[in-house]
Amino acid sequence: MYRPIFYEIVLTPKRDSMSLCLARNSETQESYYVFISTIELRPLQSAMYKTFTDFNYSALLPFYRISFGNYHEIRFPDDQYDRLWEPLQVTFRTHMSTNDSFFGSIRNQPPVSVLKTAITSFLGEDQLLVSSWHILPQGIYYFAVYLCNINKTSLSGNNTFQIFIGNVQIAEIVVPEYMYCLSPESRLEFSTTESIDIRIRSQVGSHMRPFINAAEAYQIVKITNMTHAGDVLAIRKIADTVNVPDDWTTGDPCLPSGLPLTSVICNEEDPPRVIIVNLTNKGLTGNIPPSIANLTALKQLNNKLDGDVPPGLVKPGLKLQYFQLIHVKENKNFEMT
Repeated sequence: MYRPIFYEIVLTPKRDSMSLCLARNSETQESYYVFISTIELRPLQSAMYKTFTDFNYSALLPFYRISFGNYHEIRFPDDQYDRLWEPLQVTFRTHMSTNDSFFGSIRNQPPVSVLKTAITSFLGEDQLLVSSWHILPQGIYYFAVYLCNINKTSLSGNNTFQIFIGNVQIAEIVVPEYMYCLSPESRLEFSTTESIDIRIRSQVGSHMRPFINAAEAYQIVKITNMTHAGDVLAIRKIADTVNVPDDWTTGDPCLPSGLPLTSVICNEEDPPRVIIVNLTNKGLTGNIPPSIANLTALKQLNNKLDGDVPPGLVKPGLKLQYFQLIHVKENKNFEMT
């Protein structure tokens, strides 16, 4: 049986509605159908994942969530947000677990079942190295490492760990008391594709062996603003009055970048604007909709519809003052007033 393929993204919606676009890439045969089985939305607490991410301009793409010492995947109902945590049993490492209750809370709210297992170095070793089998492409990443002291026999005193992602030290922490947790976070940029290790080192004088319970890695990606609200409304009104391509009735006119609506071309401003509309040779029927004049950044209209040309398209100084060219020669019947 094939395991379902799924993708996640953590983002803040900028409007009261959202759309999803699926498209074949250049490596996919045209005979293959583009399809989706289901989509799921999960609201997160407002403080989650915000330490190094400005959700006004960015989103998070998960690369891995690891539960060290676990034997099975963890997700809902253990994780109320239905995040998938991969189990990782590390050879030549000591595994720990507990059934006791934790004190305090963690900003990203990992499930308790993830925190109740851990791996640690062997006795006498002052360093724990976890090699990642995930290859991270070039980019900017957010990391969170979860350290919960579940060792009931741990010795008190000056127990200090240094935490490294790759060759970069992201934190130096004092190990928490029994059944308390810490979650060092970091934002790192990689200029090349790399396999990133996690390394935890016990400082000289510490009485505890280094350990780790769980870790997360996300790529921070820039989010382009949705198409100018006036252009979206104009496209919707045009779709209400003219027999336009099916995709005009849903989705964002200009997004994803490079994949706008059929017969629409947009610029690369932020937010993007509709600059060309091609209404020729598409089997379209109906009259020229006056709402075309509401596309205030429009520079070219190729038209094959009936009726009057809306005054806003031809009067200088009005909504289309930067309008450059109108193709009306193919109109079956039009009047310019």
